[in-house]
Amino acid sequence: MSTTQLTVQDAPGFFPGSRVYRLACRHGVSSAALVPGRTPISDAMAVDLVLPGHHRRYGCACPAGVPVLGQVLSAVPTAAVSRSMR
Repeated sequence: MSTTQLTVQDAPGFFPGSRVYRLACRHGVSSAALVPGRTPISDAMAVDLVLPGHHRRYGCACPAGVPVLGQVLSAVPTAAVSRSMR
């Protein structure tokens, strides 16, 4: 079984409140910098935005499902973090 790595970091260099989401699996790496808008979005929603593009570019289905990511991300603090999922 492969490991999928999700990294979420604050990125104030882009814009105050910005965050960079990086998803890496054995097929490839996708990342996106999200700048805050009028309505804040959760980390789980941000991953929902990154994940389809990752799947389309690399033709993979890693990780198995977004609900697993949502459960992991519910505990993500605002500081830079890194999580491994199997």
